[in-house]
Amino acid sequence: MCKIIRKTSLSRWKFCVHADKRKMLQELTTSLHVRPNKPHVLWELAHCISSAVNADGYNLYLVDSATATLHQYIEIKDGAEVKSPGSWSCDIGTGSWLCAWVASTRHAVRITNPSNDPRFPRGCPFAEEQEVHHTLSMVVVQSNGELAAVLELYRRQSGENFHEEDEEIVNSYLVWGGIALHYAELYHSMVKQRTLNDFILSVVNWSVRTGHLSSVDAKNRQLYARIFDMGSEFDEDNPPQAFKEIRFPIGTGIAGIVAQNGQVLNIPDAYADPRFNRTVDQLTGYLTKSILCMPIFIRGNVIGVMQMVNKATGVFSKEDEESFEMFAIYCGLALHHAKLYDKIRRSEQKYKVALEVLSYHNSCTDDEFETLQADPLTQALPGVDE
Repeated sequence: MCKIIRKTSLSRWKFCVHADKRKMLQELTTSLHVRPNKPHVLWELAHCISSAVNADGYNLYLVDSATATLHQYIEIKDGAEVKSPGSWSCDIGTGSWLCAWVASTRHAVRITNPSNDPRFPRGCPFAEEQEVHHTLSMVVVQSNGELAAVLELYRRQSGENFHEEDEEIVNSYLVWGGIALHYAELYHSMVKQRTLNDFILSVVNWSVRTGHLSSVDAKNRQLYARIFDMGSEFDEDNPPQAFKEIRFPIGTGIAGIVAQNGQVLNIPDAYADPRFNRTVDQLTGYLTKSILCMPIFIRGNVIGVMQMVNKATGVFSKEDEESFEMFAIYCGLALHHAKLYDKIRRSEQKYKVALEVLSYHNSCTDDEFETLQADPLTQALPGVDE
């Protein structure tokens, strides 16, 4: 009986190391400029690996670390993710799906007929429709050690099973893919920083006269605010003046409507708009011309309203709205943290007063101490030992 010896794939391995990987990095680098996000990079990486090992197909499962779940990710030709109500997902853990087991243990699996293995009795989620017979499943780990995804390569029954060389090829690709992921994150961070820098520059160039930050009093269904003059006439000796607090019901005026509906309002002529509340101008003696009003959200709830009033040149544009929207996000975070700080400070003051009261009643003078020490202890408590 002759023993069939499988032909070594050393030549294919060398080809992958020197040729395919260079091409893969070039393609990933190009795709970063088109769509610099982690899911897209992982999808491109999975496609390159599938071609390198001659797999019939692959499934990519992204990890949601917050919920400890896997979610299938699919892209169509234009780079858009396929969204459907029945998008597949599962919990990470053992005793169910192959991909869930791999994500839980971080161990690579090369197997034929995966549903026959007691470690993952449910096998592959799409085994029947994809005619999965041989599979190679491995984790994709980021440079910081965080689990990013599970890659499930498969071959049909007509193909040969996966071998150790295939696993080495995939490992080699994943090393370079980890570098691509790292640069994708750097690129994404740089884009966010650039957006923030552009926003700061646009804020510097806004040149508006007055800013209003109104907070929501949910209990009384009111907005309350202090009005600050932001003109250029003040300096260190003449700081911007804060007027007395102004309160008005939610739903009244431009700010009240924004607080009620949670939508941006750009008013080019305030007095021509019937929704404008002239009470503020009457109290402050100010003349409002143009208004850009933006809601401030925290966890989906409106906690305040930010207004910019009277742009120096012309009226507020669409670009001002976009810049102001990011400004409102930072205002929301600052306002939320300020409220938390105020709540902590009030609690600290209450505890401090309570501690002082307890300390006062638990202390005595030296004369009181000597008197108590001189009095003999009673042998019986009245009304207790009788």
